[in-house]
Parts: sequence; structure tokens; C-alpha cells
Amino acid sequence: EEGLSDPVVEQIEKFDRDGNRIELKEFNKEGDIKDWRLYKYDAAGNNTEEIQMDMRGNQEERIVWVYKNGLVVEKKYFDHKDRLVKRKEYKYTYFNE
Repeated sequence: EEGLSDPVVEQIEKFDRDGNRIELKEFNKEGDIKDWRLYKYDAAGNNTEEIQMDMRGNQEERIVWVYKNGLVVEKKYFDHKDRLVKRKEYKYTYFNE
């Protein structure tokens, strides 16, 4: 039975002192990295950046969130060469009751 005699590491997570996840590595049965992500946060604890890495530790994709008044107003996607490839803008509408 898999993992019975020799435990299989499926996932390693690292957190900062505030409890925010700063790194996630997921592995296949052979122990190879199948998903590796790094995370950054601002002083308010908002996720500001996520970097997807390849097995060698090179950037595959980077996503940057921009916040205004605690709300996401922009999301930018960068490729493996850190070139901007996509940009999303978020707008919010408030209704008074």
C-alpha cells in the first residue's frame, strides 16, 4: 500500500509569522515537484503576488494584485520572462439602501 511503509510527501507549505502562506510545493508519487508557488503580502495581509515556479525554480508565471481601500482593483499577469501578458481591472458599484 502506497505511503504505508515509506511515507510519501504530497505537499509542503511554509508560512510567515502572521500565518500567511508564503510557499507551496506539491509532489507526485515519485517525489518530483508538480506545483510550486511563492506568495507575497502587503502590511494589511492582502495577497499581492503569486509566482508559479518550474521544477528548477525558474518563474513560469507571476500574478500581481493591486489594492485600493482593501479591494482588488487590478490584476496583472506576467510570463516566464516577466513580460506583462494580461491585465484585468476590477470596478465596484455601491448601492445605498
